[in-house]
Amino acid sequence: SMEPAAVPCLGGFSGDLSTAGAWTATLREGRPALIADAARDSRAAGLRAFLAAGGRAASLDVPLRHPDGGTGILSAGCTEPRDWGDHEVARVEDLARWIETALSEARAEEERRAAQKALAESQAVLYDLFENINDLIQQAAPDGRLLYVNRAWREALGYSVNELRELRVGDILHSSCRERAQAIFARALAGETVRGAEVVLVGKSGRAITVEGHVNAGVKDGVPLFTRAIFRDVSERKVAELALRRSEEHFRSLIENAQDLITV
Repeated sequence: SMEPAAVPCLGGFSGDLSTAGAWTATLREGRPALIADAARDSRAAGLRAFLAAGGRAASLDVPLRHPDGGTGILSAGCTEPRDWGDHEVARVEDLARWIETALSEARAEEERRAAQKALAESQAVLYDLFENINDLIQQAAPDGRLLYVNRAWREALGYSVNELRELRVGDILHSSCRERAQAIFARALAGETVRGAEVVLVGKSGRAITVEGHVNAGVKDGVPLFTRAIFRDVSERKVAELALRRSEEHFRSLIENAQDLITV
């Protein structure tokens, strides 16, 4: 195998193995390459300089597969000619499989850590987005426990992060819309995405806030795990609509009660 730059070969020697065609072919087929006597084995013709550099007269080499697809060599050598026994071959092969397993587990751990890092970075980006968006975002368990609310939600309703632990969705619903809101969340838990949902929330101070948005559920294996709601505060719009409606009603009343003064 090729050693990294500035790192000495584990065996204390190195060489060009590209000239040992028959030997490398055996290893590429996944079989151990046994050389009992390098001076007599024709397969060792291209290896003699390499083996001599390591003081080897006999060699037992087993392919070592790397998780990235490359192939290395686990090699045992002897300074004298040697007929390698089956138990010796089996022992080196077992060691090669152990090393392969260790390399595979190390690669898997490396990939797991990389995936965790990427996930953490992605979650950080999403958290920053949710915390700085103007819409009110909330996530609640099926039993109504609030699991997450964003900064805009906390500021609008006046609750701190620590106070959320004691809150349930029912605690922040205005009595005028509690039944309608509960029906909306039930529809979401049943799998429906409820759009244009309008509810009235009650802040810590008692101030009512009319919000509008959509509600759906997070589902895994067919089981709803939570509801998520994205609301926009439409309180000012509702006040303006009410003022306009009252103005129109007032104007209509004036007309209806002054018919004798109006000619066409």
